[in-house]
Order: sequence, then structure tokens, then C-alpha cells
Amino acid sequence: MDLKNKTIFAEWAKTANFYGRWMPESTGSIDFLWNDYPWANTYMSSIYEDGYVDEKIPCDVELTYEAELQEDFRGIQSEENIASTVYAPCRDIMESLGLYTAERGIVRKSDNGEIVAINRLVLGESFHGLLIKRTFLNEYLKKQRKCLFYCLLGEKNLISAPHYQILVRNDLTGAALYKENDVAEMIQPLRFEPREEPEKEPEGEDEYGLGMPIEKWLAMPKQSSSAIIDRLKELAELSKQNGAKE
Repeated sequence: MDLKNKTIFAEWAKTANFYGRWMPESTGSIDFLWNDYPWANTYMSSIYEDGYVDEKIPCDVELTYEAELQEDFRGIQSEENIASTVYAPCRDIMESLGLYTAERGIVRKSDNGEIVAINRLVLGESFHGLLIKRTFLNEYLKKQRKCLFYCLLGEKNLISAPHYQILVRNDLTGAALYKENDVAEMIQPLRFEPREEPEKEPEGEDEYGLGMPIEKWLAMPKQSSSAIIDRLKELAELSKQNGAKE
């Protein structure tokens, strides 16, 4: 995001709940090929010019990456030799630093062919993401007056053996700020997702207590409960009469 919005976003991110993956993300587009990005008409026709806006977010934010999905593996002898989803720096980074998509999952400099970013995909490991050289990322952030935040989420579960039944589930949320030459600054340390307070049962809508919780209904004197029943009968009769008139 723009550097001018850094303080606004940081203050909001201290208490925001990022669990649920509702923040913007790119899960992989099939509308263009890897080497079409970011210059070809197939890619240009698939994007939206407007920035991502959500009423929950206090300012405009931009994704730092783009994902391309390759569904057709025909011609590949082993599916293990191809990553179905690959990531590249966002269009603004690509154009600002003069980058291009080279071999699948590899991004290079246009003038000298230097590798700037690669996709990390190791068989048997869960982490799959884009790695970019810090010097180039720092150059872009300084040149375009941008800052980079991480929105963190996860789960911590207590699971029984041997049936692997989830006994306790805790959703995690957090946030951090990228630092040019240091570890990330924790804005919101990873914590359990705050639980929403249950809605209170509505109290009676009139003197007869319509909509009253069942506990109060059972605790009422018989005389009062009889009056409510009579009132309900009156309302039912009125409803029938109005229906007949229509």
C-alpha cells in the first residue's frame, strides 16, 4: 500500500481479525499463461483497474503477487515436474523493476537475465510460495513509496488419537510489517481469534411479553401466562380476519 497509509493501516491491524481469508488474495487464474504475464492481451483483459476496496479495510490495499493456474498437463511425462499454480510479483513490481516471466516459476531481469524471484515448491512439504530477493523488493518499495504488511492466520487444534477427532479448535489471527533490513515488526502477535458475544434473547415487545425467553415464560404465574395466551388468540383471530378481507 502507499506509504502515506502506513499508520492508518497499522493502527487498524492491531485488533483486526484476519481469520477466514476474507482479505484479497490470488488463488490462480486460468485466463492467461505463465509467459503471457504481465504484458499480453490475455492477461490485460482479465484484470480490473480498480484497487481492492472493502468496507472493513480503512484504506486501499494492493496484492504483491499474481497467481497463474496451469490445469492442462498434457505433454508432461511426470506431473511432479510441473507446478500447477505458480506465483509472480504483482504487475506494478514487474513493470517498475523491468522483470519478465522466464522458465515456469522463475522471474528474471529483462536487461541481464538475473533471477529475481522463484517459486518454492518442494515435494512432501506444505509451504508453497514466492521468494524474491530482498534487494529488489527494497528497491521497489523505496522507488514507489510503498510499504508491505503481512496478514497472518492459522489454526491450533487439540486432536484425539487414534481417531483424529478435533476436540478443541482455536482460530488464529495476527499481522506484521515488513522491515527493509530486519525481521518483520509484529503489529498484532498471533493470537486466538476473539469470540463474538452471543446475541441476547429479545425481551418482550409489549406488556404481554411476546418474544419472551422460555425460562421467563415457565417462571411466570399461571394468571399472567393465561393472559398472554388470550392475547395470542386475539392476534390469531385478527390475522384470520385480515386475511379474509384481502
